[in-house]
Amino acid sequence: MINSLCCWCCFRRWLFWDPT
Repeated sequence: MINSLCCWCCFRRWLFWDPT
């Protein structure tokens, strides 16, 4: 579960930085 959360956090952050 923690792994999924980490991935989600990274993904969201990346999207915010690069919403392309």
